[in-house]
Amino acid sequence: GGGIKNIGDIENRLSAGADKVTINSQALKNKIFIQEAVKKFGSQCIVASLDSKKVSKNKWITFINCGREEFGDTIQNVKILEDLGVGELLINSIDKDGKAQGMDNELNLLAVNSVKIPVVCMGGVGKWSDFAECINVCNPSGVAAANIFQHSENSVYKAHKYLFENNYNVRKFNIETIIKTGDE
Repeated sequence: GGGIKNIGDIENRLSAGADKVTINSQALKNKIFIQEAVKKFGSQCIVASLDSKKVSKNKWITFINCGREEFGDTIQNVKILEDLGVGELLINSIDKDGKAQGMDNELNLLAVNSVKIPVVCMGGVGKWSDFAECINVCNPSGVAAANIFQHSENSVYKAHKYLFENNYNVRKFNIETIIKTGDE
């Protein structure tokens, strides 16, 4: 993801080894582009990413162009993107992002319940149990985070270990294998 504006941008990322691309601003601004991308590469390849901010009770607005421009109601936008054929949605809460105080599960639940395609939720993870809470409350297809992984030693292992030990559907990671192969 990042800066994808045309079919050539997608081709470049796929030829570099990506399986999927994440499209944010152009997903909503250029619906014909999204339809063409889905037709050429398949819906499983196209992930629409929405950055969303709460503006009132049960209402979130999508922001595009690095958060500088409002682009309508988030729940309406997830439905539009599903209708355009994207295969997956990535919902990021602007209000929670980077604060490490838990995810916006009110937003996440609304998004998950509004579409039939997979939804990955992110924004606000500060402890491993934030993943579990989102899974329990919202039942998304996946959860994602950034800061917690950048600021924790052996963070991928610890996240998997926590989820595995609490009976979530993840592979058990072996720290010795990670250290030996250099994978993290």
